[in-house]
Amino acid sequence: PDPNIINRQGATALIIAARRGLKDMCTILMAGGANPKIITRSGVWAGSAAQPNCRALFSGIQPANAPQVRQHKQQDMAALIAPPHSDETFLKMLQDGQEILSDQWRFGQNQERPLIRACRANKIEMVRAIIKAKGD
Repeated sequence: PDPNIINRQGATALIIAARRGLKDMCTILMAGGANPKIITRSGVWAGSAAQPNCRALFSGIQPANAPQVRQHKQQDMAALIAPPHSDETFLKMLQDGQEILSDQWRFGQNQERPLIRACRANKIEMVRAIIKAKGD
């Protein structure tokens, strides 16, 4: 999975975690390759969104020259929507070492990718499992 994938509003999992003040989650995401320099369409980046307890993680980082992040075209979205599995099923599959393409899974009404959903729901074990699966 791409740790820099964005949601429909242009936010990465790292931006969401920083905005919610989830310091441990931010640390795991950055160690897993999340780029703190990515800027949303509205000009927000992880450092500017960070709650006070997370700001030190982004000190000295400038969001200039952020790389392009992968975005799916709207017509491709329907092809990427997964069957209605739960977070727990997805996490168990990852932990069991099953080969899955987590970038192709979607959850909930907003059709969020697993990494985005895990950050929004503060599911740190799911974030760890997704990041670990990326490295395998």
